[in-house]
Amino acid sequence: MNTPREIILARHQSAEAKLKGIRAEDLAACARSAAEPGLQRPPAFDLAAAARRFWQDTFKPWRRAWIGIGAVWLGLLVFSVATGETPRTTAAKPPRPDPEALAVLRKQRQLRAQLLGTGEVTLISHLQTPGPRSAAEPPPGRGERVGRMETTLRPATSAQA
Repeated sequence: MNTPREIILARHQSAEAKLKGIRAEDLAACARSAAEPGLQRPPAFDLAAAARRFWQDTFKPWRRAWIGIGAVWLGLLVFSVATGETPRTTAAKPPRPDPEALAVLRKQRQLRAQLLGTGEVTLISHLQTPGPRSAAEPPPGRGERVGRMETTLRPATSAQA
């Protein structure tokens, strides 16, 4: 009994001779075209063929959708031209503050300055830089802390009115 492999091999052995003949014809045609000096090989990249392929793959199958999108854009363009409004390119100036509100703010600043003293008290944070290593440092937990962030209150030099 023949195995499936033997059956398939027998069927394709008859086609092998035909394939060899086709292969020989193709090789002969390539040799002839290479030997003739007038014939040149086609370029590796053809822009017209690439554009045609792009059109066929991208736009042609979806032409109804593209027509619909174009119609919507055309409608938007007609609508925007029909309204006659032009886009504003300059920024609008902010409205001037109310003079009464400014007077109330000045009065509040004066009251705050009176309550706080000569000037406003501001919170100032600064970092003390440590001295040289040769200087005697107090042990941790005793004395002055060098190199740590300190927060102190310092009066402002001028009051803002």
